[in-house]
Amino acid sequence: MITETQRQKITNFCRENHIIRFWLVDEAFDEPLPEQLETGNLPTAIVTFRPGKVPDFFNFLDMEEELRKTTGPGTSLYTDDGMNQWEMALARETAEFYYAEPI
Repeated sequence: MITETQRQKITNFCRENHIIRFWLVDEAFDEPLPEQLETGNLPTAIVTFRPGKVPDFFNFLDMEEELRKTTGPGTSLYTDDGMNQWEMALARETAEFYYAEPI
């Protein structure tokens, strides 16, 4: 789905931004992402932040822009607690889990 280079960039992004879990899913949450992330894709990244490390609104927007350099210009960034239960359940059915902070 994503290249090894993209995977490493996502890992670094997560570590630098206190993200402990990271998923990617199609924007509609109803199907897996295509095999390759390309310019026309609109992936959604869903993240969980380390407790006490949730960024403010402006830093969150900066993070979304930084992530787009790796996953494409249409990427949206959401927190798992910022989504309703229905959206999160639907997203988790098709999301690809890319990062979990090592224990």
